[in-house]
Amino acid sequence: MLIDKYINTFHYNEVHKIEISATPKYIYPLLKTVNFYRSKLVKLLFTIRGLPIKMCSVEGFIKFGFILLEENVGEEIVIGLIFHPIKFRPISVPPDEFAAFNEGDHVKAVMNFFISGIDEKRSLLSTESRVFCTSAKAKMLFTPYWILIHRFSALIRVEMLRLIKQEAEESFQH
Repeated sequence: MLIDKYINTFHYNEVHKIEISATPKYIYPLLKTVNFYRSKLVKLLFTIRGLPIKMCSVEGFIKFGFILLEENVGEEIVIGLIFHPIKFRPISVPPDEFAAFNEGDHVKAVMNFFISGIDEKRSLLSTESRVFCTSAKAKMLFTPYWILIHRFSALIRVEMLRLIKQEAEESFQH
């Protein structure tokens, strides 16, 4: 998977999968545009975290400061973010420098969506998040945050998959 090129060794990760009654052709175009705020849970959790409303889709994540690292159209999209574990301000680097970035006390995070066909009418959509801390200090500072948010992050990822499934199956049926 493309995600392996950007963070293959990580301190934290989570993986979620969902089977969808649609082909990758119907699912992939939705990955960037599905409005995650259609889920009251996602909207609530993003609001509590203070995330801007423009982060309601993968396109919104990119507008907010996530880096579109790579895309294999029809199969996988990978976005990433580098930030200081206290300030949480994104650091912008070109996609080709993301993997090698190892400066100071920072956190690198990547998230992907990966689609694989099961048969002519079904697909498996997964999302994986990986986090790598560039120093022991960054890990020490980030770990309490991860302990606090990782269950909520998992809920958000499951909801993202559910919303994509819902839209994909509606468009596939018509």
